[in-house]
Amino acid sequence: FDIQSLRGKFVLIYVWASWCAPCKQEYPYLLKIYQAYRDAGFEIVAIGVDEEKEKMMAFIQENEVPWIHLWDEANRSSPVVAKQYGINAIPTLILLDREGKVVTLEARGLILGKLLAKLIPEVTPPLP
Repeated sequence: FDIQSLRGKFVLIYVWASWCAPCKQEYPYLLKIYQAYRDAGFEIVAIGVDEEKEKMMAFIQENEVPWIHLWDEANRSSPVVAKQYGINAIPTLILLDREGKVVTLEARGLILGKLLAKLIPEVTPPLP
């Protein structure tokens, strides 16, 4: 996957796992945000750190998750992407601007909604 292909969009990098309760709690609001902002230049790239890809894919299919999915092929104790970028807890949500620069390393929940409302003011933000 080449993140450069998303240049010109706001991108949320979402590091998660299907077994992670806080990740599952984040999902309904992320879906609302995605549906509200995707046509205005917003994309989510989810990186799953499940040990077994099948478990991650089952969650994605069962919940009809619409955004881009990648799987960190290493095991949960040493995920490659997480290790490379110093991510030591999930969920981790990092918001990038249209040029690929980090806006915030803490884009969870309502923080993400407030940031997108400022960055893409032409969209009516969804209710939490």
